[in-house]
Amino acid sequence: MVFVKTRKAKTNSLKVAEFFKKPHDRLLENIRKLTLENVRVKSMFKKSIYINSRGRELPVYEMDRDGFTILVMGFTGKKALDFKVSYIDAFNVMEKMLLQKTNAEWIENRERGKIQRLELTDTIQEFVDYATDQGSQNAQYYYSTLTKETYKALKLISKSEKVPTGFRDKLPIHDTSHLILCEEKARRALNYGMKEELHYKEIYQLAKIEVMNTADSLGGVLLLEVEK
Repeated sequence: MVFVKTRKAKTNSLKVAEFFKKPHDRLLENIRKLTLENVRVKSMFKKSIYINSRGRELPVYEMDRDGFTILVMGFTGKKALDFKVSYIDAFNVMEKMLLQKTNAEWIENRERGKIQRLELTDTIQEFVDYATDQGSQNAQYYYSTLTKETYKALKLISKSEKVPTGFRDKLPIHDTSHLILCEEKARRALNYGMKEELHYKEIYQLAKIEVMNTADSLGGVLLLEVEK
């Protein structure tokens, strides 16, 4: 009755037609009329195709809970009401499962992020000592600079925005995943540069490029600064 797609509980016109014992062709026509009447309603339905038992490609509409509600609003009778309640129960169950899964993934990602952050912090401290030994007068700023500019690169904050308290803990799953990836790239670049005994400015450039490429591939825009 209800399935998961793009992290949302959905159904389709074929399932609705079968469950409510309605001709699918008539249901398709109802949906077409609804989508023509209102732009917002149109966004609740997505036209697709399915292959029937004879191997023919036929039209079908996917819909979320809102689309389903509007579609079956006109179904009347006690039996129809019972069916509506059953279908809504199915949506509730699926959405509860999705929420539980999302919460578990968020907690797991947050813990991964904390471990990653500690590893990066240790590496940056080592790099600060390394840069200081090579004559850097501002090496202590690498930690805050690399941190804030990585946030900017991923568009997590604006150019002039300060990082608020508890910022990382409030990030959604996909942003946390992107941040973990960028910070891991930076950490590896710093470790590589120090192992090869490169000049600290060159090492920073390597880290910058790694974050730049990663952020760019994720749709971010790098705004990292180079030490003067």
